[in-house]
Amino acid sequence: MSIMDFLFFRRMLFPLLVQLIFWLTMIICVFFGIYNLCHQNIKLGFTLLIFGPLLVRISCEYLIVLFRINDTLTDINNRLSKKPFELI
Repeated sequence: MSIMDFLFFRRMLFPLLVQLIFWLTMIICVFFGIYNLCHQNIKLGFTLLIFGPLLVRISCEYLIVLFRINDTLTDINNRLSKKPFELI
């Protein structure tokens, strides 16, 4: 992988950013969950600690799956373009 792959959009940058966004939002959810637990808002604190990371994980996985589908289709296209078409 080289810088040219990024410049000509052969490799995507966003999947790397999704991982960074995932970890940052996980830290934020845990921080605000603990903050709310300590400041007498127990219901919101537990909700943030339990459902916050779960929803962040699901949304980030959805975005990553879209890019993995793109990578797989690109691989299939590259393999088919190298191999001549044969009727079975």
